[in-house]
Amino acid sequence: MHSSLPVRTNLLTIAWLALLFLALALVVALAPVHLQNIATDWQITAAAPALPDAVSYSVFINLMLALRYLALAVFLGASGLIVLHQPRNRAGWLAAFAFLFMPMVFNLTGYTESWPYPPPWDQLLGILYGLAQLLGIAGLVLLIYIFPDGSFRPRRSAWFAGGLLVLLLGFSIAGRFIPDGGGFTWAGIMILLLLLVTGGLVSQVARYRRAPAMERRSSRGFVIALFLLLAGTVASILLSVDNQPLPTLVFLFLDLLLFCLLPLSVAYALLRYGLWTGEPTPSRRAVSYYLTGWATLLVVGLTALFLAGGQGSGAAAQPVGELAWDKPPIPLIVDTDLSMDDHLALLFLLQHPGVDIRAITVSGTGEVHCEPGVRNMLDILEMLGQPEIPVACGREAPLSGEHAFPDSWREGADTLYGVELPAGTRQPYPGSAVELIQSVLAEAPEPVTLLTLGPLTNPGEALEAHPELATEIERILIMGGAVGAPGNVGPSTPEIDNQVAEWNIYADPHSANLVLRSGAPVALVPLDATNFVPVSMAFLNRLEGNRTTPAAQLAYDLMAARRDVVLSGTASFWDILTAAILLDGSLASYKIGGIVVEEAESPLSGQTLLDENGPRASYAVWADRMRFEDHFLQALQR
Repeated sequence: MHSSLPVRTNLLTIAWLALLFLALALVVALAPVHLQNIATDWQITAAAPALPDAVSYSVFINLMLALRYLALAVFLGASGLIVLHQPRNRAGWLAAFAFLFMPMVFNLTGYTESWPYPPPWDQLLGILYGLAQLLGIAGLVLLIYIFPDGSFRPRRSAWFAGGLLVLLLGFSIAGRFIPDGGGFTWAGIMILLLLLVTGGLVSQVARYRRAPAMERRSSRGFVIALFLLLAGTVASILLSVDNQPLPTLVFLFLDLLLFCLLPLSVAYALLRYGLWTGEPTPSRRAVSYYLTGWATLLVVGLTALFLAGGQGSGAAAQPVGELAWDKPPIPLIVDTDLSMDDHLALLFLLQHPGVDIRAITVSGTGEVHCEPGVRNMLDILEMLGQPEIPVACGREAPLSGEHAFPDSWREGADTLYGVELPAGTRQPYPGSAVELIQSVLAEAPEPVTLLTLGPLTNPGEALEAHPELATEIERILIMGGAVGAPGNVGPSTPEIDNQVAEWNIYADPHSANLVLRSGAPVALVPLDATNFVPVSMAFLNRLEGNRTTPAAQLAYDLMAARRDVVLSGTASFWDILTAAILLDGSLASYKIGGIVVEEAESPLSGQTLLDENGPRASYAVWADRMRFEDHFLQALQR
């Protein structure tokens, strides 16, 4: 009945120990990310409104963390139990190896779109984590098809499973390398996984019906667990597709239980019936301890959820921090190129009580063209019932050079990515952006802050024509540059040979130097900091559940319209982080140095360089993702 192993048991044990070390290392490396991000996990935030009023959001989060790590312990415990009993069958060793990495397939240890570690560790961990997930998927699939005797039955099921595994690998690779293919590949992966599990269940049922009585007894629990896992997964997808709070909350707990049934059923068969060893446990105590231990802790956890709260009444429905601002509003000019991220930053600022926006100037050298950009901005201001803020545009060519954003990007910004606005009646400022900047600075009774979210053409031209304006500026806060981080021009536009520049600086390097050398206090929020606040589906889902104002609804519509960008994992909250830092500098940490921009046309054009002889400026090097996202959401809901 049992097939012999072609390699020695002690070598397999050594291999298992090595993979156990890898799994534990990945769990430890993921832990800080998991602990930080679980509060914004889309399932957690979607389920929060269904919690009882007496249960605080923090209690709920801590419980889910505890249960996930408990489930991890169940998988690792089952794996160790199999190795301890030295199975005599390849299916037993496969189960021991597969259980090490299945928790990562089910995201029990958390997940991350960007590792918060310096190069090359971030890339190395990303590769190892991807490999671990592939091993977990392959191990799960093979175990489903060859349990319990180590062979495919019927044999043609091997071709079915192998073909689907190859397709699954192809979709996984496509998701990383095909632009804008995230949603398609994710759907393909889910369909293939369901087909694989369904085929495995059919194979197991056919095997079970023909197996001897002893084998049926030992595999019965596994077959039942497999059926429940498949049924639960399908039900979870169907009933939670709209992120309804109660179904999502139910399946958060149910999925954990269903995931753990596989290792629990194998452990039971091993201890009770001597599966793969021929040595059943005479006493049922070990079986009872193993099976009831996790169930007891689950019951205790659920009891804690509903009885230990009491300090968080209503918190579950609003899982974001409080927005407080007790200082006088900051007088502000916003210079923007009105990409999606710029619009989100402006919605944040328009809703925030801490700013007094005196003017909005549009950079025609950025993503949007002047006429549609100004019209969109005026219509948004009118739709949101904002005061009559003057809006003007500047020139559409840089002060020097011919750098330009891709036409496809500009077309999207011009049309607001397909989001329709009610036609407004407000009219633009009659002069240019430079004239508007000069007018506001001259008329303001106090220094005004200049926030730039696009290329620096408008402020560069204004400060070149009127150097005295620098004394009227409180400070210039720039979203731009890449000081110690790679640029984003070449990676986002392969036809441009430039790996060091950031787009806002690259579009007009000469204007950037004019601003840096103007004498006004300058601070930059470069890619060094914005890389810590990636745009994610978790945040989009969280925003979807917190659309209580027209501004929040518009922010969601804009992000949903660019879902392809969100799924790609290549975008960050560049401009929104800069706007948030304007109001709360503690969201980031900083360095100070001399900064210059490379103007010469070359693959280094637009590079932001540290130069001890250059003009001094501060630049952000890190950002607090969780607090930033809370600030953003809370402002939108105001």
